[in-house]
Amino acid sequence: MPASISIRTGIRWIHITADSADETKWGEWSEPTDTVVLTASNGWFLDVRFLRDGGELDWAFAGRRSVKGKITKFEHMIDSRTTDAETMVDEGENMEMEDGSIVERGKMVNPAIGSLMLYEEKWREEESSGGLIIRRKGKQDVWQAMVGDYQLGLGRYQDGGFWAWQARKRDGVWQTIHSTKNADPEDSHWLVLANE
Repeated sequence: MPASISIRTGIRWIHITADSADETKWGEWSEPTDTVVLTASNGWFLDVRFLRDGGELDWAFAGRRSVKGKITKFEHMIDSRTTDAETMVDEGENMEMEDGSIVERGKMVNPAIGSLMLYEEKWREEESSGGLIIRRKGKQDVWQAMVGDYQLGLGRYQDGGFWAWQARKRDGVWQTIHSTKNADPEDSHWLVLANE
């Protein structure tokens, strides 16, 4: 599997007790976040989501992706919503649509109401021949990835504070798109090196 860039273009929810085959029970498609997922050819990934309204971090996590048939499973090794990332259940079935987009259907907690629901996420996928580097270091968990014209970084400080950022190369220059206020520039050194 080549390195990939996944951009989420929509999400919708349905209560688990409802009939998921009944399209009238599903909520409307919306996209409240700027969500980018960078995945290496060996399955390591970073997923960083910032709210479009206000620019605050919605969710960020990193770990290992595995695919068995149509089911994709994401094993979280670090997660902005919990310090016990390994307990997160994150898997879904992928369906390719006529327009080339991917629809992922699965179960997860809807953060707006705090209960487990069925979801569908719509993704635009881009393959990249460019290299991907993901790194984890020391006592502080630090994850960074670069695929094509995208970079992501996330981590947790020793005091428990979580940070994340998204960047994109435009006209040959790396620009930070979103960043938490506590992101330390030293943890974002790829951006500096890439523009020198």
